[in-house]
Amino acid sequence: MAQTRALFLALIMATMLATPLGVSAYDSGGIEASETQVAMIPSTGLNVGDSVTFYLTLTNTQQNEALNVGYAFYKNQYSSENKFVENVIDIQGDSSQTVDATWDGLLESDDKVWITFEYPRNSGNEVSFFIEFEVTGLPNLRVIQTELTPSSMIHAGDTIQLSSLVKNTGSEPAISSQLEVNLPGNLANQYLQTKSLNASEETWVNTTFTAPQTGSYSIYVTPDFNDDVLEASEQGKSVEVNLIVEPRMDLYHIGDLTVSPDTGSSDGPWTVDGTIGRIGESGTTDVTMWLEINHDSGMLATQPFTVSVLGPSTSQQAWSTSFDDNLVGTLAPGSYQITAVIDPFNDGAFTQEDTSNDRLTSTFIILQAPDVLVDSIALPSSSIVQAGEKVTWGVSITNLGGETVTGNLEYTFEGVTATSTIISLDAGESFYWEAELNTASGSHTAQFTAEWIPSLGTTDRDLSNNVATNSITVESGLVLNWAGSSLRILDEGANPVDLPLVEGQQYTFAINLTSQELGELDIYCEDAAQNTNLATINVNVSTIGQKVSIECDFTASAPSTTIQLVPSDPAVTNTYIRKLTTISTTNNDADGEQSGMGTAALIGIGVAILIAIFAAAIWLTRETDEEVERDIFDYCPACDGELEGDENRCPHCSFNLSKARKQFHACHACGESVPDLMDNCPYCGTEQDVASFFERRERRTKKPVVVQEIALPEDDEDTIVSGTENFAETVKEFGYDEDQLEDDWDENFATAEAQIAEIEQMYEEELDTEGLTPEEIEELESQVTTRLKSLKEMS
Repeated sequence: MAQTRALFLALIMATMLATPLGVSAYDSGGIEASETQVAMIPSTGLNVGDSVTFYLTLTNTQQNEALNVGYAFYKNQYSSENKFVENVIDIQGDSSQTVDATWDGLLESDDKVWITFEYPRNSGNEVSFFIEFEVTGLPNLRVIQTELTPSSMIHAGDTIQLSSLVKNTGSEPAISSQLEVNLPGNLANQYLQTKSLNASEETWVNTTFTAPQTGSYSIYVTPDFNDDVLEASEQGKSVEVNLIVEPRMDLYHIGDLTVSPDTGSSDGPWTVDGTIGRIGESGTTDVTMWLEINHDSGMLATQPFTVSVLGPSTSQQAWSTSFDDNLVGTLAPGSYQITAVIDPFNDGAFTQEDTSNDRLTSTFIILQAPDVLVDSIALPSSSIVQAGEKVTWGVSITNLGGETVTGNLEYTFEGVTATSTIISLDAGESFYWEAELNTASGSHTAQFTAEWIPSLGTTDRDLSNNVATNSITVESGLVLNWAGSSLRILDEGANPVDLPLVEGQQYTFAINLTSQELGELDIYCEDAAQNTNLATINVNVSTIGQKVSIECDFTASAPSTTIQLVPSDPAVTNTYIRKLTTISTTNNDADGEQSGMGTAALIGIGVAILIAIFAAAIWLTRETDEEVERDIFDYCPACDGELEGDENRCPHCSFNLSKARKQFHACHACGESVPDLMDNCPYCGTEQDVASFFERRERRTKKPVVVQEIALPEDDEDTIVSGTENFAETVKEFGYDEDQLEDDWDENFATAEAQIAEIEQMYEEELDTEGLTPEEIEELESQVTTRLKSLKEMS
């Protein structure tokens, strides 16, 4: 097409150049042009709305180049308002140049084009002429008016009518065509039939559609959408129609649902909190709601409840409701979806803008009901232990439920029942409890039982799995004790004899043993002086509490005979040694008698020394106790006054110290009975609030008392007690062994100390009641005592 047009232009130019300029050419400063030098493409068949291009050839008849040659094209009339092209060119001497101008959108009334040129430009030497042409008329369909019904207060979902007035503004009739209504959003476009229209004829085309969601939209209406009609103009045919959809009243959820407890529960109640909002309506709106709980088999719903929204067009209202296992008791433990629904029955006295925001979902958790599983088999550290030894028992405890539980283990072993400290178990947590317990004496089977006891307010769905039991074997080996008082020295006629023995004579060493438990061992009877084994005696204890008698024959040797009874198992009993004085038949009787008197004198001196030591120990012990008591009670608990330590009443406030020393309270940490005056529990060491157990008193100023000092007589520290040089050999002459005599003295000394301590305690208790009224004495006697045993009970 472009090539054809170029050829056509070339032909026109050749023809115009070949045609000589006649008298009809117009001249401006040597630049010539005329109607014959104007070409029009297309030259014929122009219709309304077409475009036409005019080609003007300007010729420079001078040999010099013409600069700034001006030219212009005008529509229909030669006036500045109708000018559509104006330009300036340069033309070489003795040459021509062609310029063009295009006229778009021809109208039926368009019939000529005016052309002007001037050289030099703005010289006032302008030349003008025109070319005539003809434009054929066409139909032209246009939408000249649109109407929406209703025109305002349109809401989503309303039915809207659109009316469009279509007119043929052309000069020729238009055949029937289609009108397109381009609707917004997801609405389908509509194509409406438009009847044939004569020139200047118009018709209404109507349709309806459903209003979309709230917002502002544009509707485009286009006549002759399928170009069935050849029109004068195809440009600018679409008409825009504005559509404003006003919002309705709408209810919606604000924020998230809150379900508590958020960690779940086994039986509830569960509380659900939320907030709903309202927009587009003021006043009071009563909203019906409920909760839906989805599960595998369907859906559960709570009872409906009403939330009233008050206030202006934009308002909100918080709400809360709850449910328990009466609703969800049939559901298994787990996490479930819970949904709050606005207007679940769609029967509210309102129409909402949008119902897709009427549901809000969250989750809640049903926990497994508490169940504490105690392993039925308690585990000992050893299945066989010796009597008196400790054994560690362990019990495994697991919380099978979904909630934290607390409780204690109540356990019984060897006739003693006790309770553990509080044990807390989180959901699914396991705990291994241990306790070290004492076994009783003697061989037996010791049974252990432990039972889980839930704390108050804690449930346990299965009480059949709360007990752990087991037993151990307690063994006690054979134990023999020498009965020293049963020792007998017999002659050959089995008659008892007195010491000293006679050298060379035959005797029998007889002694008894007491037994505990059962067993067997050998006892070797040996003469230590001769280093010989006199006999091997088998001892077999087959019954509990059986008494064992040992007899061993020996020959006395001077100056002493030492008999040793050595057990084959030192764990059963110790070696028994006895040294027996023996006189020689060749010794002088007088020397023997003198030696015996000397030995007796030495023993008497030793006993006197021991008695003196014993008395000094008692006195020093008594002083030490007073010093300890004075260290403990330096200050009065009622007024904080200083004390000497031996007062029965405080000299500063008259507080009864004797009564205070007898008061006890339970330690808040371990529960043991503790004296009110002690700062720390002697059992667990926990600090005690001493001041809280006594009423505060005002301290009176104590006047100083002048104490007269009395000098005590001085003791002679240079006194020396003399004795024998060889005490061990001397006591052998009396038939005693040095080690055995020392053991006897230690036992007697311990017994005496215990008796004296018991007497002192009784004496102190009597002194403590001095100065007390009968009522105070009665109250003192009713006080709880400690669990400490007295020396008498311990012995």
